Amino acid sequence: MVKVHNRDYVLLPFSFTEDHIQLFTTMASLMTYVLGLTRAKKEINQLSAPMISITKGVAILPIIGEITESRAEAIIQLTLEKTQTLSLESLVIDLSGITQINEYVTHYLLTITKTLSLLGVLPILTGFRPDMARRSVNSAEELSKITIKGNLEDALTHIGFSLIPNQT
Repeated sequence: MVKVHNRDYVLLPFSFTEDHIQLFTTMASLMTYVLGLTRAKKEINQLSAPMISITKGVAILPIIGEITESRAEAIIQLTLEKTQTLSLESLVIDLSGITQINEYVTHYLLTITKTLSLLGVLPILTGFRPDMARRSVNSAEELSKITIKGNLEDALTHIGFSLIPNQT
């Protein structure tokens, strides 16, 4: 007898049939598969926005592929963590690998740049393609407050880097 919520219950013996065992085995396999997919998705999200340290205080974040809401949140979280870990002063966010831009992606870019600014990190956007610029016109006023450069070289020059030819 078992007491649950002040009620007494009698437990009867139960024999698992071969069908029950097969069902439990299938459910366990499915759970293992789903957990594997979740891990793989997390790894893909991390690899599709790797932060590359250039020198002390400066890194580049190339963003590749389609930006979904969940992916944007993951990128923001990883960026904030790595920004603190690397003690960044400047972060160049390269957008040339983004496959499409819409209002959500523009909102995401504004969020990440504002957050970085609040942390004392200079965010610089680069890699805007003509189609991306055209779609971002509605947010031009907000984007005008962000440092945007035409390419990675211009962004690095803005930070203070200069290209010195190798003299051998």
